[in-house]
Amino acid sequence: VAFTKKAVISRRNDHFLLIFRLCPTSNIAIINATAKVIFIEHNKSSGSKPINLPLITKDIVMDFPSQLIHVIDRKSPFWRILKDQKMPCSEKMETDNNGDVDNVGVGFKLMVCFEGTNCVNGGVVSYQHIYDRKDILKGFYYGSVTMRQGLDLVFDWSNFDHCLPQFLS
Repeated sequence: VAFTKKAVISRRNDHFLLIFRLCPTSNIAIINATAKVIFIEHNKSSGSKPINLPLITKDIVMDFPSQLIHVIDRKSPFWRILKDQKMPCSEKMETDNNGDVDNVGVGFKLMVCFEGTNCVNGGVVSYQHIYDRKDILKGFYYGSVTMRQGLDLVFDWSNFDHCLPQFLS
């Protein structure tokens, strides 16, 4: 399973969403797939604190690229980060030399965990990817990975990591 190099924060239907894209890297089908995203906050005074981020993604089908989506609402740790952020859209979230969130003394990482069953041998497959603050783009969305060739719909894997700016008012 491959993860995009960047996660994006997009706005859809008046909601900010934290989105991750993942896809299979082999022809072996993965069934019973589950995923979770863990927000690991590091505060200089209180240390690390992991929080499971709820996802609205119901079923993960690993035949083609999938997205994991977290709604950034008042319960989300990203609500405070976005609120404290004096950053225009379509820019990277910047950090200081220690990886700390600007002006709030808090740093964080996101760990995306994927698990499923290899349908050929029944073995468990598990993948993880860590995103730092610099790996999150606010005001972007993922480009399309599908295109038409005649009557067929084919995947354009060269666009898997492609992020496009989203113009927000």
